[in-house]
Parts: sequence; C-alpha cells; structure tokens
Amino acid sequence: MSGLQTRTPLVFGPMCSTQKVYEEGAKDVALSALTGMNATIFAYGQTSSGKTFTMRGITKNTVRDIFEHIKNVRRQSPLCLHDVLQSFQGTPLLAPASEGITNLFERFLLLAGGSKADASEGPKGAQEVLYVLDALKECLFLMSIKCKTNVLKYYKTLLELRQPLVTKRITDSLNILCLNPSADVSPEVLLDLLCSLALSVSTNETSVDGMTFTARLLGTGMGKVYSLNRQICVVKLPLVFNALKDVLASEHEEAIHAIADTFKSLIHACIDESLIKQGVDQIVIQQQQQQQQQQQQSLFPLSGVGYMNPRTPLRSVLCHVLR
Repeated sequence: MSGLQTRTPLVFGPMCSTQKVYEEGAKDVALSALTGMNATIFAYGQTSSGKTFTMRGITKNTVRDIFEHIKNVRRQSPLCLHDVLQSFQGTPLLAPASEGITNLFERFLLLAGGSKADASEGPKGAQEVLYVLDALKECLFLMSIKCKTNVLKYYKTLLELRQPLVTKRITDSLNILCLNPSADVSPEVLLDLLCSLALSVSTNETSVDGMTFTARLLGTGMGKVYSLNRQICVVKLPLVFNALKDVLASEHEEAIHAIADTFKSLIHACIDESLIKQGVDQIVIQQQQQQQQQQQQSLFPLSGVGYMNPRTPLRSVLCHVLR
C-alpha cells in the first residue's frame, strides 16, 4: 500500500522511564494529530507489566506538548484538544488527560501570580493563562467532572481581578458549558460562579457588551443549574433577579433588551407551578397577617400606638375606647 508510513516496533527495557518511551516511541505519532493525521498508540504485554501506567504517562505528555504548540498554532491546538478529549469520552484516559490540562492551568496561574521563585516569569505566565483559557473554551465541557469543578473554582478567583480579557474568555467558556445539555458539572460550584457574575454585572466596570452577554449567560446558566438541582437554584433566583433589575435602570438599550429576554427565559425555565403556588401562598399569608394587624389597630387604637399592650388593664382600655 503506497503512501503509508510504518515504523519498526520498539522494545524498551524494564527500567526505561515513561518519559523516554514517550520521546522515542510515541511523541511523533501523537503529535501527528496536529497535522490532521489519525494516530493510534497502544501498549501490549503481560498482565501487570505497566501498560496502563505507560499510557497514562503518554497521555499527559501529549497534552503538555499540544499546549506547547499553542503559541504558534493557537487556532488548531484547542480544536485538537477538543478532538482528543472527545475521543476519550467514556474511557479511563479521560481523567489523566483532563488532569494534564488542569495541571498546566495551575502552573501558569502560579507564574502569573509572580511567586518569589519565578517572579520574572510573571508576564509569560499571564500570557500563557490567556492561551489556556482560549483552549478551555473549546474543551472544558468535555473534561472530567472533577477537573471541571477545579477549573470553575479558578474561574471565580480570576473574575475577581476584573480584567476584561480574562472575563471575556471565562464567560465565553461558561456559555459553551451551559449550552451543552450533556455536560456534567457540579451545580453548587456553577451556581456560586453565576452568583458572582450576577453581583458584578451592575458595576461601573462592566461594559455594555459585557452586561449584555452576562445577562444572557445568567439565563442559560441558571437554567442549567435548575436542571441539575432545582432546590438550590430556587434559593438563589431572587439574587439574580435583583441584580438584573438594577441593570434595567441603565440607559443602554441593548443591555435592557437582553435582560428582559433573560427574565422571560428564567421565568419559563425555572418557575414552575409548584413555585408559583408557593409564592401565591406566601402572599396570601402576608395579606392575612396585615388584615389581622389592621383589625387589631381599629379595635384598640391606643393613642396612635399600633397594638394593645397585654399588660394594660382592661378598664383603662375600655375607658379609652369610650371617650
């Protein structure tokens, strides 16, 4: 079969490191995926000979090297990661691949933070964080739920920096995650992140485009949380409604339209008959309590004071009423 390239199988000794196996026997094949090739790597051998351990190491090294290409092929690398994670769905390789991405993210965050040991690497680390955030937009929803949870927690910390370039990438990533119905995620962590966004959407630091996009994201995100855990979503709905209500007072027409649409979607997705009945019952109870208070005030209007003091002698009360 002309046009096909084959390699002679390699044999490594029992003391050979996983790194050497990767560099000499797997790296070229793994990274050929970056050029559009279909690549397959597998290990075979006796039981307990280290096949699974070797493949986990190859997976992590492959993810690391793909990220090294992000600087030069930023568009292709996230898509390649997407395809790799997509192929790992439902397999034991998804966890180590997801961990490889998360570990790189954590390392670049430390560099961007300017730790004492690597203070000179701060600017480089900050740029790498942006590269990883670009990649996460394409592949976060495909990662293991454990790694998704860790990344979302880092997202919340990064949002507190109020950096437009960072915030835009995070909200884009969240939007893709929330729009994917099959993406499994911790509803508690996602809700906590959405509440942080809701509290920040009305600040003066948020642009019109930012308010508009965040408003739509809140609608999509709260719908996602509701589908995963109705109870915790219902508890936080008032916070989101109040945050959106504050933005309605702005003069930005586009943002107002987006928030109005978000209100409609939240009401449609998150407020069912049982919740409406609960709200109506609360209103009825409040009205009954107000009526009782008014009746007491009309019967015992003690010098304009609202209620009769239980310790007031009945004779004094009657005398006051008969005046």
